[in-house]
Amino acid sequence: MVLGYAVLRTGALFPATVVHAVLNLATIATFTGEMSLALRSSLSAAALVALMVGTVVAGRRLGIFRPVPVGEAVPATA
Repeated sequence: MVLGYAVLRTGALFPATVVHAVLNLATIATFTGEMSLALRSSLSAAALVALMVGTVVAGRRLGIFRPVPVGEAVPATA
């Protein structure tokens, strides 16, 4: 979901591909016993958070990601 959201918001496929490859390599290393589960979880969280921060920054710079005001009621249509 996060990778798809990043591609949808920025139009850039390469960053999501790199994060996907890192997650796959970390998973393989965990299954073979070369990496602990805690390290894999930390690496995965860091990679996904970095991708989301990059997505927000890139989206704002490109003008396709604008903050939505919170707290304003939207009238229901009948």
